[in-house]
Amino acid sequence: MADHEISALKAHFYAQTFLKHSQISLGDMPPGFFDLNKVTCAFVPITIKDINGGLLFYDFSLSIARKRVGTMRIAANDLLGYPLVSIHEKITTDNAVRRKQVSAKIKKQANNPQIVSMELVCFNYPRLGFLVTFNTSIGETKQVIVDPEFPESEMFEVPEGGAGDIEGEVAYSVLNSLPEGGAQSSRAFTGLDKIMDDLTGNAFVPLVPPASSGQQQAFSAHMANLLLPALQDMPEGIGAPSEKVIDIPFESQKTPDFCVLACMDMLAHKLGVVPPTDQDSIEALLTQAPALYNTGGIRPSDQLASFGRVFSPALFSVAIDSQPSWDKSIAVIDQGRAFKSGIIGHARVACGYSIVPITGPSSNSPIQTQRFLWLNDPANGHTLELQEVVTQNKQTGGIQVTTQNPIKSNMVTVTPKGL
Repeated sequence: MADHEISALKAHFYAQTFLKHSQISLGDMPPGFFDLNKVTCAFVPITIKDINGGLLFYDFSLSIARKRVGTMRIAANDLLGYPLVSIHEKITTDNAVRRKQVSAKIKKQANNPQIVSMELVCFNYPRLGFLVTFNTSIGETKQVIVDPEFPESEMFEVPEGGAGDIEGEVAYSVLNSLPEGGAQSSRAFTGLDKIMDDLTGNAFVPLVPPASSGQQQAFSAHMANLLLPALQDMPEGIGAPSEKVIDIPFESQKTPDFCVLACMDMLAHKLGVVPPTDQDSIEALLTQAPALYNTGGIRPSDQLASFGRVFSPALFSVAIDSQPSWDKSIAVIDQGRAFKSGIIGHARVACGYSIVPITGPSSNSPIQTQRFLWLNDPANGHTLELQEVVTQNKQTGGIQVTTQNPIKSNMVTVTPKGL
């Protein structure tokens, strides 16, 4: 493995730990979310690369009675901050049918291309597409990104710079967007490894990966049997899990650049905006002069005015905070209000949180408090996503907060006047 990259086998152990601990700890979940207690996790993940070529995520399929219902996403690179990324409803697909569709699109739009390679990448977190390298009929080598979720959308050229300042239709390298040196990840990763070693009696990962499906199932069952009793017996002194979920009607974005519009519509339905909105009517509002939405998305600098067109200033107060934090997020949710959460190139609705502590029995294991947001992600479905983890040394009491990527860049709140 290259520096900072994690093996798929170790990622499977992280996934097992995350799943079993979630099944024990989580109570409230968004309406319509699959029954987490009935889920099993696949052994072999789908590998997601960054557009710069590095390993980024392992996506493990979650199934109920052999039917795929969602995805467990584990970091494949410790620069992301922490192994656990998310559990979400979107099913990751990489098969011959999808690759054939992508090839057909390339051949339709390029002149007699010779496809050299095709890799599944995350090009605008959490959106996935295929990075295709091909030779043209005149001998040029080109790279484009194809988004199979929106077959009619244009192919992306691989960007040379960052994502820019728009939430919508963009492409960027997740790894290149990280702070210098990553997310102070080593302590958080090492802390979780110590906890898992402690919980399982150092029966962490075999040197040789199980080969057959039977061996894989036996390994998974063995790990689950090791983990479950220990996870069910967390000491009281580390605190109890806590959570809150707000019921927000979910909707997917209609086009690749409608993420902010979909978020506005979800919040408008929750708040009872009259007349009722949909994404098309919001687009019509925002394209009136002066236009705040143009093909591509909406800039954060235009979102205060954009929300003001949808949510009447006579009835609602709209505010944007460009320095969001965990404490600010849960304060709004504890008031019973959801909000638009912005990240690089994308927008979601934050509608809940979950706080889950974990530790091992020995004094060498730190206490880690995992802090998750529940998100209505218009590109990914209902999503439980890690925002940060607090690692506390039992012996010294020292604390480190590791922020998981993607970094939250802004939050927009809409409050009915009189509250």
